This record gives sequence, C-alpha cells and structure tokens, in this order.
Amino acid sequence: MKAAWHTHTRGFTLVEVMIVVLIIGILAMMARVAVQRINLRARASTYQNDCRVFSAAFTQYAQEKGDFPPDGGPHFVPPVMASYLNRTQWMRVTPFGGYYDWDNIDSWSGWPNRIKAAVSVSGCTMSLAQLQQIDRWIDDGNIATGLFRVTKAGATVIYVIEP
Repeated sequence: MKAAWHTHTRGFTLVEVMIVVLIIGILAMMARVAVQRINLRARASTYQNDCRVFSAAFTQYAQEKGDFPPDGGPHFVPPVMASYLNRTQWMRVTPFGGYYDWDNIDSWSGWPNRIKAAVSVSGCTMSLAQLQQIDRWIDDGNIATGLFRVTKAGATVIYVIEP
C-alpha cells in the first residue's frame, strides 16, 4: 500500500508556467505596437480626408471669386466660407490635437518657402517622430517640403493647398 503523499498528479512545472507567461507577454507587446500603428494610420487618414474636403472648398471659392479668402484668424471659419465648409467639421479638435486654421499668403510671409494657401493645425499634440511617419505615408517623406509640412517645433502642421 502506498502512502497518500506519494500520489502523482499531472500538472505544470514552474518553468512551463513561466514560459507561457513570457510568450503571452511578447504577444501582448507585439499587439500593442500594431494597435498603435493602426491608430496612427487612422488618424493620418482622417486628417488627409479632412484636408481634401477643406482644400476642395477653398479651391472652389477661389475659382468662383478669383482669389482665396482672407485669413480669418485661428479656429474660425472665414465668414465668406460659410456656404462652402461644414462648420462642425472645421471647428472640432483635429486628429492631431489642436484646431484647424485657414492661412493665406499674408499669414505665412515668414515661412522660408512662401505659401499662397494652406490649412494648418495649430496646437498639434503629436510627436515629431509620429508626424514624420505620417509624412512618409501621405506625402514625400520630408516634413519641410511637399504638401504636408511641419514647423520645427512640431506644434503646427500645414497642409499646402497652393504653394
């Protein structure tokens, strides 16, 4: 007759449990990185779509009136654009944080390469590395050139409608 303490039950060893926990941890880290990348791509796509809509509205105004509207100040829909732009879309917080702003040649006279018309995001909360990645996805990969530009500090993002 065997003693009760000699009975063998099948179970997991501490090493086996640690390996399973390690594998789950690695998978969780990989999933987190993938989710962050997907989130960044979604934000970039939303921004790009917004800028296409805004660009079309400002370009239509310029074709009908002969010139782009004057700069109305940050976070405000230029009054002359009321029938061209969806006020709710323009006034909401952007996918990058901050707010949309209409800029024309008068407001960007200090920019190294003068811009005739642009939609900017003032108060951007994204990192410069994230903005560089977005530029690689939607433009030329250089945040100082192309249609998607970023100030050196990264606080202002500019979508050029007409250089």
